[in-house]
Amino acid sequence: MAEPSPAKIPRLEMAEPSPAKIPRLEMAEPSPAKIPRLTLDGEDGNIDRLSPLPECVLLHILSFLDLKEAAATTVLAKSWKDLFLQLPDIDLTFFVKDDNYCNHIRRFHLFAMFSNRMLLERNNDALISSLKIDAKHFIGHFRRDFNSMLSNTAEALSTYKVKKLHLNLDAGNSRTESSCIYIPAEIFSSETLTSLSLTFAAGWAIPKSVCLPNVMHVHFNPFRFEDENSIQRLLDGCPKLENFEFTIKVSEYDDGEVRTLRMSSSSLKLLMVAWDVTDAPEMNIDLKSDSLQRLTLSLKGGHTLKVETPNLEFLSLSAEVLELNMIQGFPASIHEAVIDAEYLSQWTDMRDLYSRCQKATKFFDSMHNLRLLTLSETIMKALYVASKEIPPFENLYKLRFIPLYCHDFPRNWMIQVFIKLFAICPNLEILIFDQVFKNYFCEDVPLGTIFPPSFVQHIKQIEICSFKGRAFEYKLVEHFMNNGTSLEIVCLKKVQKENAKKPTYWKRKQRKKVLSFKTCSAECEVLFI
Repeated sequence: MAEPSPAKIPRLEMAEPSPAKIPRLEMAEPSPAKIPRLTLDGEDGNIDRLSPLPECVLLHILSFLDLKEAAATTVLAKSWKDLFLQLPDIDLTFFVKDDNYCNHIRRFHLFAMFSNRMLLERNNDALISSLKIDAKHFIGHFRRDFNSMLSNTAEALSTYKVKKLHLNLDAGNSRTESSCIYIPAEIFSSETLTSLSLTFAAGWAIPKSVCLPNVMHVHFNPFRFEDENSIQRLLDGCPKLENFEFTIKVSEYDDGEVRTLRMSSSSLKLLMVAWDVTDAPEMNIDLKSDSLQRLTLSLKGGHTLKVETPNLEFLSLSAEVLELNMIQGFPASIHEAVIDAEYLSQWTDMRDLYSRCQKATKFFDSMHNLRLLTLSETIMKALYVASKEIPPFENLYKLRFIPLYCHDFPRNWMIQVFIKLFAICPNLEILIFDQVFKNYFCEDVPLGTIFPPSFVQHIKQIEICSFKGRAFEYKLVEHFMNNGTSLEIVCLKKVQKENAKKPTYWKRKQRKKVLSFKTCSAECEVLFI
């Protein structure tokens, strides 16, 4: 019998499945074409999971992006093409990165076109909550485009019921570049505006008619003072105005005919007035408001002030003042005051000097209920020359000094002012020196005479804001630590030098010296800042 041929004999390896038939793990996965992708392109079967969301949700997502990034989402899908135009908060800022003059003009033109599109291509029911246009490095060739932006902005106020408007034009050091900018009168006629801020490099005038019934916050910097009724026109047109800040622009070309600034309001709570130039004409400033609570005056040039504010709580005065008449209710409502007034500039003779100082002390008659007081050296000079008794500050618990070392004011005079002030502040708890000069405390006058034990015992906190580690500074700190039975905090601050590459740190020996002083208060803590 013949043997089977080798080709017919079943072999073991032939019984095994071929590699092509072995199921592999990667072959079991679905193909990439079948994986649903979370893209915005709805074509080719891909799933768009964002576009179906309500528009309010999409706008909320875009609100986390800046305007440039939000505009870039137009490429995601057709439904996103104009979505960024409906954002309620618009912040348009232009600034240059190079010195190419022609490039600046081209880029600003594109910026203006984009800004106008934001204002013209919106849906009428897409209201604007906040609109901010900030044009930095402004030059004359921008004027035409910027004027078109202002015109569209004025139109948008009523169309989209804008609530907050901020316009800023920064010409750098060139004050003439924006002199021909025209502000549409419609900006001062809006039923919906609650906040208005205009910051232009050149001054401008308030129109003859103002109607802003819902505005509560106004900031002008600067404002050209062309007639004495301009500010009052604004106040009359803003019956709900509470916070008003403005800087008066006085040009060297002004004829100076306006000599009186009158302000009267029944709604104001905060008022801040500043002068933009040094050579300002002497003016009479007449302010009357029963609602005003906080007043800050930073003026240049000699002025006569009449302030009738029976409910005023805070006063900050930094000015060259010829005379200040405060009319307060009874009892006086001012609780905090910062007095950096200059009464002694340009006095003619000793009689004039004495008269001005008398007016300075009269100023304090309406502030006997003060709780916090900051005094500059200029007003302290007037207090000495006047030699008039100051009413006691029974409620004062915090007193701060802003010194300015001056050779024409003897230090023993300053010591007399210190003694007089400390004597009328029986309940003072916090004493702060911005700086301490050597001649403040003469060696022949013991510190116990200036700061008697009866005064030091009430102090809970003493602070030197610019501690330089000099012997007389240590002496002053030691005096309070040795005698302050109620002392809780001694705060010493190092001044950081301008343009310093490294911060200024306390030296170990300086800390050790202060901590070595004997303290009669177990709760006294020394802070090195």
